[in-house]
Amino acid sequence: MVKALLNQYQNKVVIPNTAVLWTGKRSLVYVKQHGEEAIFNMREIILGPQLGSSYVVESGLNEGEEVVSEGAFSVDAAAQLEGKPSMMNQAEHILPTHEPQPVTHPTDLTQSSLHVSGNCGMCKKRIETAALSVDGVTNVSWDSKTKQMVYQYDAKKASPKKVQEAIAKVGHDAGTSKASTSVYKTLPECCLYRDGK
Repeated sequence: MVKALLNQYQNKVVIPNTAVLWTGKRSLVYVKQHGEEAIFNMREIILGPQLGSSYVVESGLNEGEEVVSEGAFSVDAAAQLEGKPSMMNQAEHILPTHEPQPVTHPTDLTQSSLHVSGNCGMCKKRIETAALSVDGVTNVSWDSKTKQMVYQYDAKKASPKKVQEAIAKVGHDAGTSKASTSVYKTLPECCLYRDGK
């Protein structure tokens, strides 16, 4: 029988692992501001041990504060596209709440953005599904207005070229990879984005 002695963490805040964004050795979360409006601020935290699908928070969060537990990457992607503080530019915007300490996490992920042609919600689903099909890609968010896709990937497994090629295969021009005419013509009419369709 194995016993985990976690009594020292019984008064600590615990958050789902889906709330945590990794950047280098720093752990970030989006915390809801007080008030009715859904406004979120990025904050650096220190994590303790992982408990199944959750983490103990050693410091940086207080009991009762609300964090984005599902869709944190999408919130970050939207912030980046709007020029607000995000994982890509957080170093100049986030004041650490503590002395930096090493944190154990699954992998060091790279975040990048990419122009992807498309029009609608169907395009969004198709584009994001294609990007996520690339081994090593962990998070994807495509914006139909700006045509920008922000994504995270493990550089040991995936590359921007692989991501672009996967998206082009399903009919969407992505970066330097262009979808073949034959595949493009199979898209629903609402998804046709080229001049002359």
